[in-house]
Amino acid sequence: TEVSKQRMLLATRNAHKTQEVREILGAGWEIEDLTARRDLPEVEETGETFEENARLKALAGAAHDNGWVLADDSGLEVDALGGAPGVRSARFAGEEASMAANRALLREKLSKGQGSDWRGRFRCVLALARHGVVLRTFSGVVEGSIASLERGEGGFGYDALFVPEGSRRTFAEFAPAEKHACSHRGRALAALAAYLTAENLPRVPGTLAGGDFLRVETFVVVAADDALFRAPRSAGVLQAGLMAARAPRAEDQLPLVGAVVDMVSLGATTGWITRPFTSLSGVV
Repeated sequence: TEVSKQRMLLATRNAHKTQEVREILGAGWEIEDLTARRDLPEVEETGETFEENARLKALAGAAHDNGWVLADDSGLEVDALGGAPGVRSARFAGEEASMAANRALLREKLSKGQGSDWRGRFRCVLALARHGVVLRTFSGVVEGSIASLERGEGGFGYDALFVPEGSRRTFAEFAPAEKHACSHRGRALAALAAYLTAENLPRVPGTLAGGDFLRVETFVVVAADDALFRAPRSAGVLQAGLMAARAPRAEDQLPLVGAVVDMVSLGATTGWITRPFTSLSGVV
């Protein structure tokens, strides 16, 4: 079944971040980053906090795109270094430094310091913008410590040195889904997904109609027992209010009343994606 997706511009050229956002938000979203947007200039990250930089990047993207624009600013804070590298996490060893160089400098500074308390945290702040306005920011933090040696082949950035609280493994030793469930970015994206619910999307009046499902962008479930879906969607991608009704089948995995779903149908074939984390279900 072809799935109707919502589009979001992710204000980054970091392919690793883009991949994580795609994996965490799931199949209901089409995530485009700035890789192919050569018309958009690089944003100078002059903010002193992650939130300030996320807002700068989101507004810069929203100045050129009328849809959803999401910007991420994130990094590592180490207590023994007074919170460094912080907002300079990607540039810790210099403006053009590689992440390998950044990790090496981090280990060097910690090894020369007093004591062995290498506690720290990953912090992520997301800024969601639309029509030139930042609508809201979302934060995620994961506490942990810095390992003395790099371990693991997965992840990116400082993952090979970061051991999340409660684990003996670095993030680079986690499977992607395992990392997403507890990471700073995963937590911030979960807060974003919770915000993108029926309560935060503009509504339009709907009318009942029988027959097969018709293709619409996004719905809110108003009666799971009849599998009725109301279509409130913002962004001007809307067709005809309450679109369809049919009795559920025993094998259907119906979303809960009030859930936001991305609905798709072609003829008698129907399915839906319940945001943010479940996959296509209810195919008949």
